[in-house]
Amino acid sequence: MLDVYEHYRVQPGHPLLSLENAVLTPHLSGMTQESRKRMGTAAAEETLRMLAGERPKNFVNPEVWSSFQGRFHEQRPENR
Repeated sequence: MLDVYEHYRVQPGHPLLSLENAVLTPHLSGMTQESRKRMGTAAAEETLRMLAGERPKNFVNPEVWSSFQGRFHEQRPENR
């Protein structure tokens, strides 16, 4: 089974599509109901954490945190 490709969409006519010994799936094959629930819960927890002014636990680009925090602080009703 192939779940991840060099390019996001395999174009029609790509040699992988003609392989008889391979199953190609969109990048979802590990998506169970349980994993979707965990992902949704984690996203909500991160959002609540950030709304409370706390740094998120799972951060891809930590270099933007101080800029985000400053803008968010200015927009809060109690700081206007």
